[in-house]
Amino acid sequence: MDLSRRSSGLGLRMPANLKRAMAESLLPLEDRPRTWYLYGLLLCLIGALIFGNLYTHLLDTHDAETFQDHLRIQQDWHYFFSPDKAQASGRPFAEAVKYLAFLAWGNHPGVFHLLVVAAHVLASLLWAWACRRLGLNLGLSLLTGLLFLVNVTHFQVVHHISALDYPLALCWMLVSLGCYAHACRSGSAWWWAGFGGGMVLGLMTHLSSGVVVLFCLYWSRREGEGLGQVGRRLLGLGLGLVPVLLLLLHLTSSQTSTWRSLELYRAQDLATLLVGMVRVLLWFVSRLWTTAHWLPLPVYRQESWELYAGGAALCGLGWLLWRRHWPLALGAAWMLCALLPFLLLTETTIRDLPAGPSRYLYLASAGSSLVWAWGLQEAGQLRRWGRPLFLAGLAVLLVSSYVSLQRTEAISLYTSGRNYLAHGQTEEGAAQLRRALRCAPEEIPLEEVYFRLASVLPYMGEDPTSLLQGALAEFPDSFLLNTAMAVISTESLDAETRNYSQGVLEQLHRQAEQKGQGQIFAINVSAIYNNLGNGYLRKGEVLGAIQAFQRALAFKPDKAPAILGLGQAYTLRGLQLGEEGQVEQAAQAYDQALALNPADAIALVNLGWLHYSAGRWDEAIVHYQAALASGPNAHAQFNLGLAYLARGDAEAARSAYAQAIARFGAAAGEQIGAARDLQALISRGDTVGTARQILGTYWPAR
Repeated sequence: MDLSRRSSGLGLRMPANLKRAMAESLLPLEDRPRTWYLYGLLLCLIGALIFGNLYTHLLDTHDAETFQDHLRIQQDWHYFFSPDKAQASGRPFAEAVKYLAFLAWGNHPGVFHLLVVAAHVLASLLWAWACRRLGLNLGLSLLTGLLFLVNVTHFQVVHHISALDYPLALCWMLVSLGCYAHACRSGSAWWWAGFGGGMVLGLMTHLSSGVVVLFCLYWSRREGEGLGQVGRRLLGLGLGLVPVLLLLLHLTSSQTSTWRSLELYRAQDLATLLVGMVRVLLWFVSRLWTTAHWLPLPVYRQESWELYAGGAALCGLGWLLWRRHWPLALGAAWMLCALLPFLLLTETTIRDLPAGPSRYLYLASAGSSLVWAWGLQEAGQLRRWGRPLFLAGLAVLLVSSYVSLQRTEAISLYTSGRNYLAHGQTEEGAAQLRRALRCAPEEIPLEEVYFRLASVLPYMGEDPTSLLQGALAEFPDSFLLNTAMAVISTESLDAETRNYSQGVLEQLHRQAEQKGQGQIFAINVSAIYNNLGNGYLRKGEVLGAIQAFQRALAFKPDKAPAILGLGQAYTLRGLQLGEEGQVEQAAQAYDQALALNPADAIALVNLGWLHYSAGRWDEAIVHYQAALASGPNAHAQFNLGLAYLARGDAEAARSAYAQAIARFGAAAGEQIGAARDLQALISRGDTVGTARQILGTYWPAR
């Protein structure tokens, strides 16, 4: 295909440096279907090598909500259009793709991860195709797509199931761009229809894809078309897309990061917002280079020098655009256009993201990959060492990318662990954090991970002391880790250690209060004690659980999980005391449980039985009725009939037993001892006639 001849047919002049780049293409390849087939196969193989391990990854932020929506939609397809979905993202095409994938293989995290990888590979192939359609030589186009595939900057998109929207959106952007380039050259209505259709589907995948219109405007001007001609062409399309945009905004949940950022606009003045946008832009531009094929800095933290690096890089991009340097100006224009929508996110929204701004850089990193590819190709044009230098540089970038992307898995495992812990799935969350530690501890906030693990291990009945000792060897001055160690040590069997640790904990509390962090300190300490209490309950150490929950409530009296846990501990204590024959102490324990949770059915039923055994029928009936008020309960229902019968209320007894049999069945009553209780009542000579009648009616074999 002779692109220069086709361009001259439009009355456009091909830039001289483009002709040179095409003539001096380093890779002697023919632009034939077979070349593209082999190239696509190469991308698939590299994608499988680098990202295949993602099959073992689990869920991250919003993934569980997406899976829940799939199940609801399966029951009622109208729910797909409901704004009440757990993930009402306003991206119907992306949501449809995920739901169709669910219909194919269910909510299988591993396969969904591979789907994201496949979409990323397709986006890389389409980026190479689009570059070729825009006029780049074949070798540079293929190299650009390859480097985009292995770009480390956007790792979070490839690792995150819910981020499938980004590669799908990029695919539609590139399809639209390719159609636009063909339409401009041929004038074919079919290519214009393809451009418009791609734009609509792109917007339905992610609103940010709309910026491809700006890039098309730049490219047409770069090709020599008049501003009025291009403006009229794109203005008509833009007006046609307005209804689509309004519909998508209506479908978008207010819980998305975009809407949350817009809400924050009200609380900030214009100057603060503009300064924040500039800082975000500088940070984004910096990351396109500093983490392109390596990881020299923690991705979750913004370094001050990055803003200066971003400023320098931004000046460089502006210079390329001003000088109209081909094809680097093309990459610069793409980067700036692709970053534009994400500048609407406030600095507050993105500054503390646990994986950094990675997903917001996915689209823009396609442009930076073009710049990297051009640099490699230029190095290969050197007369003496060009080809070895090109091959060595490519090998370095590929190997560095592979190593860095393996390390980024630790970040994704870390964010996944945080997500599981936030949803109360402690065991899975701890397992993900441990995987992150084994994968690449240098890439995650190690001090925080140690603290989170030390906080949740007691919940599973594990002693975190050895973990904390190792962590404190690395971070001896860590306030968080010293706090966790002090809390854990207050549960030591050694009295001297307990007393010393209690003193350390009080000292740390005073320090936190002085720094204005007393509330955070109380929350952290209460959470650890609460987890200790749950761990004691799992091991059956009821007294230890009671003490731990009481300490949790001492720091945070309104902590609902600790209140519930303490109530459960008192209930279990009542059971233990009852089995030991300490009836009064058991009743006191049940009363303490009910003071914390009046709807505790187990405490109500067991306390009712204590009253029944003591001949206090009315008190027993009250407790059984209270237990039934909180929900169906076989023990409470059958025991209610027994208490009525013991009190001499035959009609109420018959009614209660009839309800029990109707709801739970005679077999359930036999299993929990209802028939045996009736026989015991008969043996004592109480209401013998009615008791025998009920027994003969429902348990005739007795």
